[in-house]
Amino acid sequence: MERNEKLKIYCLWAASLILGVFGAVCLFIAIKGEYDNALGYFSADSVFSLAVYCCLAAGAVFGAAGYVFFKKHSAPDRALPGGAFVVIASCVSAALILFSTVYEVMLYAMDGAESVHAVVLASWVLGVLCALSLICTALFAKSGTVKAWISLLSFAPALYCASQVLILYFDQSVAVNSPIKIICQLSYIAVMLVFCTETGLSLGKGKIFARYIFSLCAAVTICGVCALAAAAVLVSGAPCNAFSGMGDVSKVGLFIYVCVRLVSAASVEATIEQKPEKTEIVEE
Repeated sequence: MERNEKLKIYCLWAASLILGVFGAVCLFIAIKGEYDNALGYFSADSVFSLAVYCCLAAGAVFGAAGYVFFKKHSAPDRALPGGAFVVIASCVSAALILFSTVYEVMLYAMDGAESVHAVVLASWVLGVLCALSLICTALFAKSGTVKAWISLLSFAPALYCASQVLILYFDQSVAVNSPIKIICQLSYIAVMLVFCTETGLSLGKGKIFARYIFSLCAAVTICGVCALAAAAVLVSGAPCNAFSGMGDVSKVGLFIYVCVRLVSAASVEATIEQKPEKTEIVEE
């Protein structure tokens, strides 16, 4: 990838990350002073919540800009590059997701629940498979090839994010249209798009490289707002029933992963697709 194209990715990464951090700070301040924990809504005159919504929208705009910049680029038919930072980020993300899954299982065991909802049970299994997929992807990415079973396992992270969206949707402890609940769902959906695109790239669909940049930019901002705010709430002990406490560490892991993946996208040997020249038929 040329120097100018790498610079574009670095600028998109910096802008998306700054928005994510700024949005998380605004969301945490709004939770502390402008959020009704009983009702699950911000106050009508909340200023910081409006700033959060603007950051989320701007993240999608940066993603669209990335798509426009790289819409003619195509990635090679091989595994995505996995340098030292990608390996570390994948392992850290896998560890946090596994910790979150084990923590939720322990909570159910301590509560003495006689039955477990099918979606929750599926999320536990997918959480373990997601962690395993991240570790395998990191270990085998340097070889430049992806085995069939790894490509199959790469569907697990996307399915894990989808299961988390369903769990949040059916959670009756928080209003269905609670803004924080919706932000959490959006963060999982954004990361799910990243994993879906990575699965496509591992299968040799290099023409979706622009979609990969789009999903990464959007995920860094949207997941950053949710994950960092959730971490701040957890550390400070602020009351917010829309977050699940220690179970939210999985969001932090996913945020770390998409951040590093966006930077590492600059090392992908993407090339500009050349359109075949039209040949004119000359009649004799």
